[in-house]
Amino acid sequence: MGPPERRRLFEEIYEAHYSDLLTYVWRRTGSPDDATSTICSREPPPRRARG
Repeated sequence: MGPPERRRLFEEIYEAHYSDLLTYVWRRTGSPDDATSTICSREPPPRRARG
């Protein structure tokens, strides 16, 4: 599987699960704007230490 095929597969999975992902991140951030920004950013959000 080459890069174009991997990209296409990623996009299919991303689109299929975007709604669920947005809902989850919204609950974690408490803000729809922060959730959208987090999902659209190229860098993963910083991990919070578990207490």
